[in-house]
Amino acid sequence: MAFLLSACGPPKEVEAPTLSAEIACPAPIGEILREDCAAIGAVFEPLAVGGALERAGKGQAGLQRTEAIRAAVQLAEQVKGQRVELCESYNRCQMTRGEHEARDKQLTDLMAALLDLWGNRKFSAPEEVARFHAGVQELSVRLSGRGDAPAEPKGVPAAKPAIPALPGGKLQQIAAEGISFSPSGEGVTVQAKEGPPRLVLRSSTTLPLRGGRRYLVRVHGSYAPAAPGLIAPGDEVTGRFRFRAAQDAELYLGLRSLEDPESQEGLTPLQITAKEKGVREAKLVAEPGASGFYLVVGSRGTGQVHLDDVELVRGGNVLAAARAEAATEPQVKTSCAPDKAQPLGGKASLRCEGSGDLVSVGTPDAYLEIAIRGASGDRAVLRTQSLEGGRRLDATLKEDAELLITVAGAGTATVRAVEVQAVGP
Repeated sequence: MAFLLSACGPPKEVEAPTLSAEIACPAPIGEILREDCAAIGAVFEPLAVGGALERAGKGQAGLQRTEAIRAAVQLAEQVKGQRVELCESYNRCQMTRGEHEARDKQLTDLMAALLDLWGNRKFSAPEEVARFHAGVQELSVRLSGRGDAPAEPKGVPAAKPAIPALPGGKLQQIAAEGISFSPSGEGVTVQAKEGPPRLVLRSSTTLPLRGGRRYLVRVHGSYAPAAPGLIAPGDEVTGRFRFRAAQDAELYLGLRSLEDPESQEGLTPLQITAKEKGVREAKLVAEPGASGFYLVVGSRGTGQVHLDDVELVRGGNVLAAARAEAATEPQVKTSCAPDKAQPLGGKASLRCEGSGDLVSVGTPDAYLEIAIRGASGDRAVLRTQSLEGGRRLDATLKEDAELLITVAGAGTATVRAVEVQAVGP
């Protein structure tokens, strides 16, 4: 029995040492070869997802990723358990060779499909996580032999029928400086001039979001900033920076999205040794399905590091950079302090300490923010530069809440409809 076994890297074929001594079973089964159930259990070992769980992040997006990962682990454990049980039953002469081979193929194919799904996962955007989770549920149906509906992951209550969609035109419009409204069919279009974040639409009493319930809320429509972001979905870019380290450090370089700013997926780790000085770079790809991308350099330690010439490059052209040559630089955010004592280049460099994102380059100033907010604060928040395909929030409420839509910077947003689905009791 050949089997594809992989948790983090590309799948590789492993030959399972499953057969040993012969067993003489009563007719009509006859003589069979005993299987090594311990070896089979090792081959069907559930996914090693510790690292993925650590990178799942916090907040609502992190919870969504964690639920999807745990659903995959639960399915892997079920497949392993059934394959070991099949082995034990076969060794007890409880099935024919043909019956055993057919069920073995079903379980082996199912585990291979799960590992392929895991190996090709993309968790940078909520829609990608949802597709992965749906794929796990489809495999769960295959395992159970049912063809009706996907089995819900353990701990996730079944969704109830959706509340009728609310046309965007029914949302309460909030007047603000630089904001104008116009009808768009049953929806509403919001035109925003340059300015700070401004609340423009709210559900008020038109959308029932009651305390003690969990809701899935999806906003359909379109959004376009007046000035497109520097990085579009699918773009291939290069991030690079100069550095000098005081001690050993683990830095990272990667692209983040406004839609999931805490995600650890797609970050390239960079090991730096004490007193090392040089340049590091990495090729990066903006994940399809998300929006509002920007470059980050960060640290997973607490030591001091100097950074300079943090550049976002595409096709040989520098799109944006942090050079520590001015008090403020366009589309640059940093927690580091300018240091003129020993600059890496020019008049100053950035002296950085602590963990987390140290420098962000190309951070979008214009975006749409969708929030579910109660009296005690936000229960779910999503920032985006696109509504293509809709954008979903998942919120568990302790009190009644409402949907709020805010625009930052200049751009045009059209909200066609808002769908709400109550989940659980």
